[in-house]
Amino acid sequence: MGKGRVLITGAGGFIGSYLVREFTQAGWSVRATDVAHADLTHCTEAGADTIESDLTKPASLEKAVEGCDTVVHSAAIFNFGVKWSTLLKINVEGTTFMARAAASKGVKRFVELSSVGSYGRPVEIPCTENCAKRPRNPYEKSKWEGEKAAFAFDHQNGMRVTALRPTIVYGPGSKYGHAMYLGLFTLLRQSGKDRIPVFRGGPWGHHVHVVDVARAALLLAEHPDAAGGSFNIADDLPLRGEDFLRVIAKNTGLIPDAIVPYSPGAVRTINFLAHNIPGDVMKRMRHSTRSAWKEVIRKNNLKPELDVVLDTDWLGYSYGDHIYDTSRIKALGLKLAYPRFDEGIAETAQWYREREWLPKI
Repeated sequence: MGKGRVLITGAGGFIGSYLVREFTQAGWSVRATDVAHADLTHCTEAGADTIESDLTKPASLEKAVEGCDTVVHSAAIFNFGVKWSTLLKINVEGTTFMARAAASKGVKRFVELSSVGSYGRPVEIPCTENCAKRPRNPYEKSKWEGEKAAFAFDHQNGMRVTALRPTIVYGPGSKYGHAMYLGLFTLLRQSGKDRIPVFRGGPWGHHVHVVDVARAALLLAEHPDAAGGSFNIADDLPLRGEDFLRVIAKNTGLIPDAIVPYSPGAVRTINFLAHNIPGDVMKRMRHSTRSAWKEVIRKNNLKPELDVVLDTDWLGYSYGDHIYDTSRIKALGLKLAYPRFDEGIAETAQWYREREWLPKI
């Protein structure tokens, strides 16, 4: 027997595609939606219906949500290089339009894909859902403001809102985030280097596989005790910074040499300097990195899927621990498919190589 009809926004994206698969396999009737240019072929292949919509056009959202019991809202921009005005338009105002449309059409559960970026650098470790919200950059701010925008419609017309806060999501199909690290390390390997210096020790950080994000969203959509709550999601084993770099190096053919002692003060200084690089200089650096990556694609006959760029806001994760308490969602019964980052990223890197997104090692 079916579990109801769910609208999944951002279905053409990385997380959205996994949500479609997870919900259809669980017996839901799925309606997948995204902007006109998005490829939704995988959605129809999974058994979902598809419909075009645009977060900047409220009428299209009302049409998309008509007849749905549940909305899982994953449509958003995840990119540290995007300006605030664009993030505001999509991640905040777009969420307001989507939640308003859902409430007006009688939706009973609205699951918002938020982010642990809402906490910024956590003031307590492990960071619980009640930890202070101190977003550091425009993207993190947009996710916290977007979550609040969704909760503004909690209890309206009987709709209950739930937020899922993933840490950095990785997995097959991702084109940003950890895919960027794999690409940057591959650039070094392709330039002829076989060893890379890494610092000893460093801060602890959490990661999460996209499959577990999709499974968590399904749980929150179905569990009655999830209504009105916010839930962290991360894997079981946080890594020290050194170990994270070692894992990335191993999966790109580099040998790491831990020769530099980790210094929080030095990293803060580097972070400060990076954020004060003149805009035209940063633009040239990003262009140079992209050009080098295009040459790697040409030489290795790769598919041009990954966007390998330098975004200075990633440096914010290189000082201070980013460990998240996930006991709240586990109390609802969540069991992770990928509890260890080293195993999950090895499988992911292999997926990239098999599909010629990364060169063989």
